[in-house]
Amino acid sequence: MAILLAAAAAVVAYLRPDLPVPAPSFSEGAPAAVQHAASETDTRFDPEFRPAYAALSSDGQAAYRQLVNAILTDQARVDLDVELGEAEVQAVVTAIRADQPELFWLGDGQVWSRDGVVESVEFTFTATGDELARQRAELDERAEAITAGLAGRPVAEQEQAVLEAIAGAVTYDPTAPDAGQTAYNALVQGRAVCGGYARAFQLLMNQLGVPCYYVSGQGEGGAENSSGDWGSHAWNLVKTDQGWYAVDPTWMQADLFGSAGLSYRWFNGTEAGFSATHRRGSESAPLPGTASAEYPLEEALGATGPVLTLESAGFSVEGTVSTVPEYTDLVVRSVSEGRTRAVFVATGDLASRLADARQTAANAAAQRLGRGLSLKAQAIQYDDGTLLVVEDYSAE
Repeated sequence: MAILLAAAAAVVAYLRPDLPVPAPSFSEGAPAAVQHAASETDTRFDPEFRPAYAALSSDGQAAYRQLVNAILTDQARVDLDVELGEAEVQAVVTAIRADQPELFWLGDGQVWSRDGVVESVEFTFTATGDELARQRAELDERAEAITAGLAGRPVAEQEQAVLEAIAGAVTYDPTAPDAGQTAYNALVQGRAVCGGYARAFQLLMNQLGVPCYYVSGQGEGGAENSSGDWGSHAWNLVKTDQGWYAVDPTWMQADLFGSAGLSYRWFNGTEAGFSATHRRGSESAPLPGTASAEYPLEEALGATGPVLTLESAGFSVEGTVSTVPEYTDLVVRSVSEGRTRAVFVATGDLASRLADARQTAANAAAQRLGRGLSLKAQAIQYDDGTLLVVEDYSAE
């Protein structure tokens, strides 16, 4: 009996193309990983890189391998070699979508079963034949261009370079082809939503030999939802030299005072730090938790998250200030050096009452400089205790 997408919710759930699609491991030269079926020794079936595969039963893993090899060799119809029920096949295909971002052409499909046992699975592909070969080559070329020169560098530097490349290449666009859910949408077509951003990051980090997982669930706010509203969202877990940490490539892409940049608020975060705005879905719940300790960002990349965020948008950062006297000193120093703008990070007591402190600092600076001074600031909240500030000065 054929069970069509419209006829069975269980089948719809695991064969829909908007569910997780995994990341590719490309080799040098032609994209061999997508030209041939995978072998048992490929990282495609390595549990460290493919956690959903690792969680399946032995028969589920056998079906997973059979289906992945069929997809890689452009076989849409597969007669299963093992006996599995419909729910078990659903779990297998969901695992493939979560583990394998490189299979960007995998669409929806249907299954044929007899007496509750699935006999065959038939997929639809968004591209086949020469067109698929061209798209695979495009993705391979783009991935190689991004990762060139990154092998052997510290993981944090690899992450930073990959995220900068994604942010520079991709525009958030819910109207993108395939709903913007694939790495191909993001890296080749340049238009994607959170699923495409996360799969692109997963694909590129895995290609660099760094385990990186796709996480699906809900996010509060962000590009997808109004502030305070929760909706479907996707992000990543990445294995660093300090343990597992969360990265949100979509939310890292930020408009900082009119300039494009990266918000390091969402770089290598902990579960505790992400939990207020990110909730894992049931499919991602079994993935590893993050390390409990804050990631040593300043040690790894040479600056704090707020400073890196401002620098990513091309700003020269004065420093970090937390008190009104420090703020006054910064204003006096900047004006004395003939500058009309200062960019800084406000923390602690200053961040909580910057508007009140501004007039106090302006008065104190005017007394020390012997002339009236007007301060006008723009501020972006980085987290609960930190503000990113661009402040302009003018004589009164």
